Amino acid sequence: NGNGNGSVHGSGNGNGNGSHASSAAPTPGLVRGKCLTAPAEPISNDGYDNVDGNLIVHENDSILVPRKGIHSINPKTARRSSEFRVQSLLGQGTFAQVFQCLLVATGEVVAVKIVKNKPAYTRQATIEIDVFRALQQRESKQPPGDGYSKKGGP
Repeated sequence: NGNGNGSVHGSGNGNGNGSHASSAAPTPGLVRGKCLTAPAEPISNDGYDNVDGNLIVHENDSILVPRKGIHSINPKTARRSSEFRVQSLLGQGTFAQVFQCLLVATGEVVAVKIVKNKPAYTRQATIEIDVFRALQQRESKQPPGDGYSKKGGP
């Protein structure tokens, strides 16, 4: 639907063995676009990761994520596995990259966060996911129009 409301976290498996739960690969039939990850030189994880532990991703890559590697805050995006087509980089930070992607099965535009392939960052991402889930539960229990903050401030 293009509204950007979907959010999905994809992460490494956290066991420190250098493998991601997902990988980026050229989409058959599409021209692989520019590299969105910096630095772009493959260093580890069989050439999938750079020196910082980031998965190396290009425009139009497909990211195939098994269900166990998806942490969705939108129940509609929960599937056994999902294919995401990378459109652009939204941000790259200390412990992850965030990409604007197309969820191929539905055509929905979502944000996909891919955590660096380092155990400490995977643990931190798990905490972040727990916070998102708690906020989602809190939101579902509040009456419509009842916001989280009061107007006027302190």
